[in-house]
Amino acid sequence: MKKTIVLTKIILLLAIILVSCNPHNSSYSKETNEDFDEEINYESKKRPITLVEQFIPPNFVIQSFLTSIDKETNELIIKLDFIINTHLYELLKKTDYYFFIEYPDKIQNITGSEHSDLVKGPTMDENNRLDYYVTFKQSLPSKSTYNIESILSNNSGYDLNIVNEQKEIVHIFKDVSIAATVNYEDSSSIILDKNDNNNKSSNSN
Repeated sequence: MKKTIVLTKIILLLAIILVSCNPHNSSYSKETNEDFDEEINYESKKRPITLVEQFIPPNFVIQSFLTSIDKETNELIIKLDFIINTHLYELLKKTDYYFFIEYPDKIQNITGSEHSDLVKGPTMDENNRLDYYVTFKQSLPSKSTYNIESILSNNSGYDLNIVNEQKEIVHIFKDVSIAATVNYEDSSSIILDKNDNNNKSSNSN
């Protein structure tokens, strides 16, 4: 009798073990792992393309920097022509990027603004075009309060800021008019540390 009871307990124990090892009971764990894998893959796809150190010549070369006055709209017009190489072209096909211009003191005093609005960079042409331009517009006060010649006579002191999709400054060309007139190896530009971005990127919005 005792042997029968012991044998029954052993059989029940084996049955419990077999049930617990049934692969159908591990479906929750498997589904959870699959969900986790999908989340990781999804996040990796969303990971932003970095543009830090990508706008250094010869990747990005400023070809001309021109200022003019639109007398009909009473606006300061700034046109920047630039050329990129195929490496930067491929990056910019996959992400948005922006520019803004920091004004020299003489323009700040006239406009009351430290910098232009944020302007979205051109969309990369599908025909592998590498030369582009961007235009900035700044409203001016009444014509009687400023001298046009004083604005157009000297293009020095304008700084070009390049901003990534997350609205973080990734590069600054100091005195962009100089960068437009010298060999790209000597162009005046600086690379930002990450800690330098926050204040300026918030001011550009």
